Amino acid sequence: MAKESVSAGFPLVYDKKKNLVYVDNGEAHSLVIGATGSGKTQMIINPLVNLLAKKGESMVITDPKGEIFEKNGEMLKDLGYDVIVVATKSDKLSNNALAKSKKIIKETLNLTDNDTLCFFSSLNKKGAEQLNDILFGDLAE
Repeated sequence: MAKESVSAGFPLVYDKKKNLVYVDNGEAHSLVIGATGSGKTQMIINPLVNLLAKKGESMVITDPKGEIFEKNGEMLKDLGYDVIVVATKSDKLSNNALAKSKKIIKETLNLTDNDTLCFFSSLNKKGAEQLNDILFGDLAE
């Protein structure tokens, strides 16, 4: 990872000779589409997370497989980011299954007791209050 960045945004071109990444730093939204295994995460998402982190940009990353967290989680924490793992679909789990799922998630992602893990269901809003407190608690103070 380079040590500094003039701007951050969607990576367009990498100049290997100059070790420069040219980015689109506009405010437009981006959609990345590709078949499974086509390299979306490796070629677009991980470099984008890296570039945004260098500029201290805020990010919300959906990562159903945990591979973006696995590659970038420690770097983001080292840079001072509050990394929060939100496990969805908790409405489908009993309390016993929820505890088991929490253990599996923590082990799979190598989460420590200092990492934030929150279960949330958009269906029945279970965990919504905890998630709001985690995300917006500082604003209420």
